[in-house]
Amino acid sequence: RRQRLLRAEEVHKESRNRIIAETTTARQQLETTNTESTTKQAATHEATRRAIEHEWTNGVLPDLEKLRAARTAAETQFAPWRGEHWQDLKLPASFAQAARFAELHVDLEKLCGAIPQDAALRLPDETKFVQPLLVAVPESGSILFETKNSGHEQIIGALNSVIIRLLTVAPPGKVAFTIFDPVGLGQNFAGIMHLADFEERVISSRIWTQQTQFEERLAELNEHIEKVTQMYLRNEYATLAEYNEQAGRLAEKYHFLVIADFPVNFSDVAVKRLQNIIASGPRCGVHTLIHWDQRRQPPLELVPDELRKNNFVLVPRGDGFAVAGTNWDGVHLALDTPPDAELATGLLQKIGKASVNSYRVEMPFSEVAPAESEMWSLDTTSELRVPVGRTGATKLQYLALGQGTRQHGLVAGKTGSGKSTLFHVIITNLALWCSPEQVEFYLVDFKKGVEFKTYATHKLPHARVIAIESDREFGLSVLQRVDDELKRRGDLFRKLGAQDIAGYKRAGGNEAMPRVLLLIDEFQELFVEDD
Repeated sequence: RRQRLLRAEEVHKESRNRIIAETTTARQQLETTNTESTTKQAATHEATRRAIEHEWTNGVLPDLEKLRAARTAAETQFAPWRGEHWQDLKLPASFAQAARFAELHVDLEKLCGAIPQDAALRLPDETKFVQPLLVAVPESGSILFETKNSGHEQIIGALNSVIIRLLTVAPPGKVAFTIFDPVGLGQNFAGIMHLADFEERVISSRIWTQQTQFEERLAELNEHIEKVTQMYLRNEYATLAEYNEQAGRLAEKYHFLVIADFPVNFSDVAVKRLQNIIASGPRCGVHTLIHWDQRRQPPLELVPDELRKNNFVLVPRGDGFAVAGTNWDGVHLALDTPPDAELATGLLQKIGKASVNSYRVEMPFSEVAPAESEMWSLDTTSELRVPVGRTGATKLQYLALGQGTRQHGLVAGKTGSGKSTLFHVIITNLALWCSPEQVEFYLVDFKKGVEFKTYATHKLPHARVIAIESDREFGLSVLQRVDDELKRRGDLFRKLGAQDIAGYKRAGGNEAMPRVLLLIDEFQELFVEDD
């Protein structure tokens, strides 16, 4: 028994020592693990906190500051429609490329679900504010208002407001409107017609209401887009705004197509043209402001996604509107209302007066004339080519005659459109670029000497004939003289086997052979008798 007790005590002692050792080791391991875990959690917490503070400082606060700055700028640029703000309207020298049309009433706590209380994450401003919404050219210059059962009057008011806003932030003549009002027959935009009393081109002459008119106006806008794309933008400019920065006084105006109660009176042809405008117009400075009444049966050609494409879309929600694709708690959208009739009329009359002659673009002759060192430097052997104006942002427009089928020109236009002015530019610039051995003029003036007399008075050396105070018979004698010169040169060319001036000179012809330019002002006088 004693032996068994001794052995049991030894076994117990050994087990106890082993258990104590194992427990100590396990406790040390747990303490180490706990220390490492606590340290790691503290580091992760601190890193996360720093990341949140960094995002707050470098993301949230700058975004809030951008909103605040945009809010301040919009409040400055787009004053409320109250008379005291608009007594001294002065139209700007450059287009602001934006206009206010609505505002968002924002409650950040409701929008975000909570507001941070930590001292490091405090908001700099109030948690409730009003943020204006703007059309912005070219990125967001088009709006689509969708309605179902209500909201028509709100949208018509917003459309009138944004039209007047755009007119107040653009130089005279730099924005134009095409307005469709098939249901209201023009009444929805009647106040805008004050512009037509001064410069009807600002609103395309009138407000359009009929199906055939829609097709014609939409065709014109499509042609304008084609012209801007092919003549001005090409692959050099991404947008009309970029082109206009370079074009200076030749900048193209921006067009806004305003449509109420779409798709009333829209044929399938009109819908196709409208969808083309929505897809291609923004790049070319053509934007749309459309009210879509979805109670109306849509035309077969209408593709809703095409209508919404490139548009800022507002949809009905409750008794108001919301930005499409959003479900923001704590955000309420309110459309702008137009100025009262008296203020609107006063503003539109001021804008209309400022727009008179705004479509007239003048260019100094010095931009096409040669420098002093270049005078009489042009050779006309291969062709007669002279700059007469500007085309596009940076290019010169040339009159080029003498190659292929480019041999003659006819200048037609209404009285006062600049035909005689163009003749003066051609004559004067050719006389500066070319010597009398390179070009000579036969000038016939059926305006009783009004236009060409100065060239006789100052003895223009290039002029072989200056027919001033001309009658029809003298004009015919000038034609006979030119015909005689044509025959004489034909005989010279045949002797040397030449087909043209360049061939004549290559064949050894040594007689000066200037290009002959016959200019007749009011040439229809030749045909007053049928002989």
